[in-house]
Amino acid sequence: MLISSYLDYNVADPTNPEFREGIAKLNYVEIDASGQHDSSRGGLRFERPDDDNLQANTVYSTVESCVIHDSDSFGVVFDKTSLVNFNNNIVHKNWQHGIYVTESSNINLRGNLVVGTEPRPHMKTAEEKSSNFFICVTTPATCSGINFEGNYAAGADFVGIFAPAAPCSDAPAVTWGLGNYVSSSMVGWRYTKSSTDTCIKHEIPVTIFKSSMGGVMSKAGAESVTLKNLILVDNAKAISVVPGCNEDGYVEIADSVIIGRSIHSYCDSSNCGSSECTQRKGTILGGFR
Repeated sequence: MLISSYLDYNVADPTNPEFREGIAKLNYVEIDASGQHDSSRGGLRFERPDDDNLQANTVYSTVESCVIHDSDSFGVVFDKTSLVNFNNNIVHKNWQHGIYVTESSNINLRGNLVVGTEPRPHMKTAEEKSSNFFICVTTPATCSGINFEGNYAAGADFVGIFAPAAPCSDAPAVTWGLGNYVSSSMVGWRYTKSSTDTCIKHEIPVTIFKSSMGGVMSKAGAESVTLKNLILVDNAKAISVVPGCNEDGYVEIADSVIIGRSIHSYCDSSNCGSSECTQRKGTILGGFR
């Protein structure tokens, strides 16, 4: 299912086309075995075409209490779109990504359960591997107003939640709310950042259970990292974070709970980048406080 706006030139005056806004109001709908095979189209897709003459959306779409499952591509895609409430849905057993958001704004993701994403064959990079939630990963600066609250990611082949951490001074691309959980993925939360961010932080509670590789891991290092209010239970490694090698860089972990068999250690900033540090498991590289 594709929801998209367009300019309608099939009117009395084609030089003055009508704006047709794509809106969806879906409740208790099942989308099964949809999406184009071996593509990123998605079983359900919200998309704004690349047309400078196309005005922005003005009305919220709503998808609530629906099930999107067994797609031949991504489960749900938000691509260059805005104004969508996607709440209390189940996204199950789709290829590569359950919910995928890129270059979008004012998207509310609340109370969703995403289960059992599967990888495609011959994948080479982390971005190609599977994740329950893949939110503004490659270009965080092109997203805004993404509200993420009360979601549950379970059983991803690679990452439960792949999403940027907040910059210390600017508005975040993704605003985390309470009640997000990750269970039984290879990596619980893998965070990224914009290329210009040298300081990042996360202070909203998130709970991560039983990750086979790591509870919290970084895709891109920042000079200074602050992580608070984490609950990490029975992850192979609780936190594996790589800040920059600047002598003033640090990792701060506070107000958090680590339970179970997690490994956690750190390397002094004077050894940042050394073979000893890079090969250690469950490591926080850089200063630790």
